[in-house]
Amino acid sequence: MSITSIPVSFNLKVNSTAPLDAKFLVADANERFFFAPGLAYEGLLVYQQDTSELYVLEDKSNIGNSNGWRNIETGGTGSGEPTGSNTEIQFNDNGNFGASPRLTFGQTTGLLRVSGSFEITGSAASDSFIIKSGSNFNAFKVNNEGVSVLGNFQYTPTAQDGGIMYSSSNLYVGS
Repeated sequence: MSITSIPVSFNLKVNSTAPLDAKFLVADANERFFFAPGLAYEGLLVYQQDTSELYVLEDKSNIGNSNGWRNIETGGTGSGEPTGSNTEIQFNDNGNFGASPRLTFGQTTGLLRVSGSFEITGSAASDSFIIKSGSNFNAFKVNNEGVSVLGNFQYTPTAQDGGIMYSSSNLYVGS
């Protein structure tokens, strides 16, 4: 398809003499949402003038709304590419993407690993920190007064060296 085949009624300005897979220039989101089905394709790049943002069409069935488009960062605030190694959690590192092997998450295991110091800042809520066993049982918590509270398990525990557990008004300490 050549550039001359774009209907004038679309009010599009092509900012390149390259084929249609070059960037399109539109005034605002409304113009971006009004591409004809014959002109739109997944991977289409569009520069939106009112916000100075670059968009890529990712879902042709949603071309007429924001669900079909992804904003591509253009101002140097990040490359959009993941930083760090697999499982490392990304964070803002002085305005850039950062990652560290000291902060990881395993998607399949659900394991969040923090290597180093870990701080929890409480609030006015009654419990500052809670470890749950299952969805409704508090196995351990620290309340807003700094008191550590063991959950009341309803069985006699198996002895564990260094273990401590509370159950039915009894405190069990393993040795």
